[in-house]
Amino acid sequence: MSNVPQPANKAAAFVIMIVIGVGGAWVVGNVMKAANEVSQVPTKPVEQGYVPTPRNPSQAVDVSASALYAAYDDNEVRFNQQYVGKTVNVTGVVHRIFDDSIMFDSSTNCYLAPNQVGKLAQLSKGQTITVQGVIEDATISFRIADCIVL
Repeated sequence: MSNVPQPANKAAAFVIMIVIGVGGAWVVGNVMKAANEVSQVPTKPVEQGYVPTPRNPSQAVDVSASALYAAYDDNEVRFNQQYVGKTVNVTGVVHRIFDDSIMFDSSTNCYLAPNQVGKLAQLSKGQTITVQGVIEDATISFRIADCIVL
């Protein structure tokens, strides 16, 4: 054991360990604080005072969820002109069910009208359904708002 180098100054080594520990704790604390702040940002349209564009059932366009996403992915400008603000009947496979919305094909989100949220418990992942709503928010992605399950 005599070959193991000993620190020249144990006090200096102790101070360095304390500084590293405090610095690490500060970084972890700030990361956790930022994550907590992000998780508290309201994401539901209703919580943000959001008022959707009214549905217009007589003008509804029938489209599959996959075709809708393909149109968005192909040309966002054309998608905006063709769909944003319009009422659509979207048919697709339920990929995920949230407390206020449905995700089709892992890309298209449909936020249910408040009087429709109770129907979420009746749906299942993998089920094919049709919803009616208004296409909105096509800046980073798009959503279908004020949906009713048909």
